[in-house]
Amino acid sequence: MKRKIISTLLCVSMCAALMMGCGQSDKSDTKETKKTEESKDEAKDDKLDLGLDADSVTVATSPGYEPFEFEEDGELKGYDVDIWNEFSERTGIEVKWEYADFSGLLGLLSSGKADAVSAQMSPTEERKDSYLFSDPVDYYGSTVVVAKDNDEIKSVKDLSGKTVGVGSGNSMQQAVEDMYPKGDVKFEVYTSATLEAMFDDIAYGRIDAVLAQDIQTYMAMKSNKNLKIKVLEPFAYDTANIVFAKDNTELCDAMNKFIKIIKEDGTLQEISEKANLFLKEFSQNDIIINHHYIDEGITMTYLTETFIPYTKVLTPLLLEGLWITIYVSALAFLLSIILGAILAIIQHFRVKILSQLAKVYVSYFRGTPLLIQLFLFYYGLPMVFDVMKRCPKTFALVLCLGLNSAAYISESIRGAIESVDKGQYEASIAFGLTHPQMMLKIILPQAAVAAIPPIVNSCLDIIKMSSLGMTIGIQDIMGEAQLTAATYYKTFETYILAAVFYWILAIVLGVVQKKVEKIISSAYQK
Repeated sequence: MKRKIISTLLCVSMCAALMMGCGQSDKSDTKETKKTEESKDEAKDDKLDLGLDADSVTVATSPGYEPFEFEEDGELKGYDVDIWNEFSERTGIEVKWEYADFSGLLGLLSSGKADAVSAQMSPTEERKDSYLFSDPVDYYGSTVVVAKDNDEIKSVKDLSGKTVGVGSGNSMQQAVEDMYPKGDVKFEVYTSATLEAMFDDIAYGRIDAVLAQDIQTYMAMKSNKNLKIKVLEPFAYDTANIVFAKDNTELCDAMNKFIKIIKEDGTLQEISEKANLFLKEFSQNDIIINHHYIDEGITMTYLTETFIPYTKVLTPLLLEGLWITIYVSALAFLLSIILGAILAIIQHFRVKILSQLAKVYVSYFRGTPLLIQLFLFYYGLPMVFDVMKRCPKTFALVLCLGLNSAAYISESIRGAIESVDKGQYEASIAFGLTHPQMMLKIILPQAAVAAIPPIVNSCLDIIKMSSLGMTIGIQDIMGEAQLTAATYYKTFETYILAAVFYWILAIVLGVVQKKVEKIISSAYQK
């Protein structure tokens, strides 16, 4: 009987996982498909031939870097995006976009989930050892950004003994380290390469300066005139290139041919002018810089003129992310309940071999950070198993959340079962109940009452931990919040509203918990 129960539960969990990971295939008429293929072949005859045998190219980027790549009205725009749009239009090759945090872009490339990375990345020596780089698509100045009233730091030569903020993987850090071989500069590395958090830390006095691209900084100052910063003269100029896997010479060569073509015919110049890359209007002298609102306090003027109008812009975006958060959390919770129950039963009945494996499973998922588990699954496994390259990011997050939470839920269920008084077991046997009858009618109802609070806590943890999905490009509440903050440079307002969304979810879940507890208690009393 025990084996039947365990087998049934295992089957249910496997079916659930397959349902989440697999989509439905579309049925199409053979004749229509043939006509479509023929029309595509005819269209290809008129397209630019770069010697590339591919129907589509997946490009990874990190939105939030105006004017290079950013979202506007739900559409990806920017200088890099326009280059690839031109590539697609001229070659007939479809360009698909994959989002991720800047620090995770090369992971997408290494894992085979992306064919190229287009995010203003420079070819450092370390990167060139592992990846291919195209010819430059633009040039930028490496600058030092300081507080408006900072007269102590006038150039990169004045950074000795200072704390400097820099985005993870930014090539400017290596350039400054070479200038200070004795380690006189302390670096504060930010996991995301977006600038809004660094600029806020300058305002708070947590860091002395920030290393950033000149054009990005000017765009930030134009987007938010409350930024109390100034830009020093560039200390170096570097190239921004498109990145490819080391063995993808075919795509790299094709892109180099394309870059040469659009440079010679003036298209690249037109794209750069559209992005305002070379216009003098981005001089800091032309930008009016007001005091940071933090200096003035939270006044009624701030609430009516800044916070409330921005809330009206941000709320619809967070609502879009809310449904993704709910969807991911619900599926992960379902998986964790099923798997957690299986693990609890295996350990309670001390099933040979399986109970030891269950202990190892629980130990691993409770003993390692969820972020590492997610990265190993999404970035690591595709390097070992080719089939994992096609794993959707949402499925990866759901699976990792479910597997992680199952370890905690299993312990909650097991503890609840074992907390039932032993006299209940003896009484059940005395009344002639079978073991399954005893578990279903006597033990589990009592255990359920004790298990509900910790299980609900696990559900809350799933909702909150789903925010880690932003690191692999999932646009949930936190993903939308980070992207919007990077676009508007309003971190305080953005994360306050995001926190309210998560808080509301927690309140709703608390109400549901009380209802469920009441229902189960009433049913048990009857």
